[in-house]
Amino acid sequence: MDAKLRDRIIGRIEDSFRWAGASGFDEGMRQATRVLTFFLEGFEQMRTREELVQLLDSMPEPNFAQEKMILGVLGFLPQMIRAGAGKLAKKLEDEVPAPTGGRPPIPQQTRAEIVAFMGDLHTRGTSLGACKKRASAKFGYSESTVERMWLERGNIDEVDFRSSTRWLIDPLTSNE
Repeated sequence: MDAKLRDRIIGRIEDSFRWAGASGFDEGMRQATRVLTFFLEGFEQMRTREELVQLLDSMPEPNFAQEKMILGVLGFLPQMIRAGAGKLAKKLEDEVPAPTGGRPPIPQQTRAEIVAFMGDLHTRGTSLGACKKRASAKFGYSESTVERMWLERGNIDEVDFRSSTRWLIDPLTSNE
């Protein structure tokens, strides 16, 4: 991987860790590892109902107050998750800038295809005006939109918020 890209990736991760309260990358990774380890070790011990039975049977008998708290927490777990998510959403709303609005984004892949199409035509001697018209007709965007993509071709690697979200979330939510 190119060193500049590597450093940009690390910088973005470190920015996220700082937002979450860590002093830097190393501390953020330690905190994230502790949290994930806690959950993974807990879930590892109870992958099946039988394993959960064994785990609970191996624990000491809770006192009356502990029993009520355990059952209460488990009984209200969906509501607690919702409340926690709400607090997190509020914190995010207060502290993280909203995604930029404006025109609906054109997927990065499409932008790259349009720029490549125009570049190919132009290197073969087609005027930029004709390239714009042909790209507009082929891809179904207005000539001004195609022109904007051509002018911003130096930033073609900058992905918009919606494209990044789709790339990350869609595989997680697909039914395949």
